[in-house]
Parts: sequence; C-alpha cells; structure tokens
Amino acid sequence: MINDLLFSTSSNVGFAILKINPDAFSSALSGSSTTGYNSPSSFLLNPASSSSFQTKSIIVTTIYSSGFSNNYSVALKFPFSIGTFSFAALSSISDTIQLRNENPTEDPLGYYRFNSYFFSLGYSNSITEGVFVGLSSTAINENSFLLNKTSFVANAGVLIEFEKFFNLKVGLSTLNIGFRTRYDENSLDYIIPPFTIRAGASFDLVFSNIKNRFFSDFIKVNDQEYKISFGYDGEILEILSLRLGFLINDPTKFLSLGVGVRNNRISINYSFVPYKYGLGFDNCVSLNYNF
Repeated sequence: MINDLLFSTSSNVGFAILKINPDAFSSALSGSSTTGYNSPSSFLLNPASSSSFQTKSIIVTTIYSSGFSNNYSVALKFPFSIGTFSFAALSSISDTIQLRNENPTEDPLGYYRFNSYFFSLGYSNSITEGVFVGLSSTAINENSFLLNKTSFVANAGVLIEFEKFFNLKVGLSTLNIGFRTRYDENSLDYIIPPFTIRAGASFDLVFSNIKNRFFSDFIKVNDQEYKISFGYDGEILEILSLRLGFLINDPTKFLSLGVGVRNNRISINYSFVPYKYGLGFDNCVSLNYNF
C-alpha cells in the first residue's frame, strides 16, 4: 500500500513545474551557473554540497521556455556553525495553450493556462570529514481551469568528497518523495510527484590557467526512461567560465551551452538549451550575489 502511494508508475506524474524539472530545488540554488537547468552537476547541489554553501548568497534566476512557460526563482543560502540552511521560491507560468478536438484544423474549443508555485526549505551539514548530507522539504501548489491542488515532497542526498584526488565528488539524491494527491474532493483522478533518483560524480583537472571540471550523472524519474548526462565547465583565470553539456535518452533535450563571468561577490550566468526537432529552446539567466 505504501509502495503504491509513493512510487506508483501511473502516467500522471504530477505538477508541471516538476515535469519541467524534477530537480527544481537544486536549479534554484545553482541558477544557470551549471550547464543548464537540467544540469549534470545538479546532484552536487541538492541537497548536500560543501563548495556551494561556503558563503551567504542570493540567487535570482529566470528561465524562458519558448512556446510553453516562464519560470522564475529566488534562492537564499545561509551557512552557520551548525550547518547550512537554504530557501527557494519558484513560479512557473504557462503561455496560453489552445484546447482542440480530434480535428486540429477547426477553431479551438477554448484556451487555458496553469500556474505553479514551489517553496522549499533545505539543510545540509558535514557528518564527518569529506561526507555531507542534506534534507529538504517542498510545498507545491498548482492551479489550472477551476482546479487548485497542493502537495508536499521531500528530498534527501549525500555527497562524498575526495579533495586530494582531483577534487573528486560522488553524490546520490532521492527527490520528490511524496504521496499521491487528488485534484479535488470530488475527483477520482490524482497526481503523483515524480519520484527521482540522481547519482553521479565530478572531478577537476587544471591545465595552465584553466580549471577544467567534468561532470556526469544518472537520472531516473519513476515512470520515465533513464537519462545520462555529461558536462564540462572550463574556468579561465577565475573570471570567465565556458560550459557544455549533453543529455542522453531525453525525449526533447540533448545539448546545453553556457557562459559565466564573476568576481568575488557577483556572478552572471547564461545557458541555452535547444529542443530536438526544432520544438523550441530554453534561455536561462541568473545573478548570484555573495554577501
């Protein structure tokens, strides 16, 4: 019974904001400083990371998905002696979508939009040298037509660092652990948060004045095919970053390109993610301020 509630393979896997990105919390924490909002390095940020939580910071991000939605997020990170606390708020607002019958050449039956809102609190800390764990809880609300639904999910992760061995990091996250939720009190239909597992690794190689980071991870959403991602981040003179990512076995995305500039306090990052078959693209811009 519990397994059916938590991990049902129903095709109805939940909220639009999690369909767009099942790892939305880490995206808010990383902005577009990775190779795309479905970045291969996201597992390092959700929810346990040492390098990403050393300073107080605010991250503001906007993602425009052409022909589909606009997504906005604000995230805060506060390191304390007892661990690092983080908060993220996101919204996803769809474009106007036409409702049509089986004959697409006829006039549309109507139009609709959906709005999704996402609030998350996280905590991470080191349990021993080189081993970090993290937990987070998320509330999600979505409304479309006359329906308004809310659900709660949890995330958990562990990160192991081998700093003296090419700064190797190995991580595992379980995301969107939650119960199925009915659309409303009178509906027999329900939604299921897309339970997700991410596991992967990253390492650094330094050549001359260029710091090269390589990433890869495995992504499995409950009722979807697995995905494998690879990423590269080249940091030149600690000022300019150039990024490249590939996503294998995803139905719509395959490539992401990114660039970033930074100083000690501010970083500005941009990433571009084209869709397959000419279906559109994502533009992601983020501003990170350390204070």
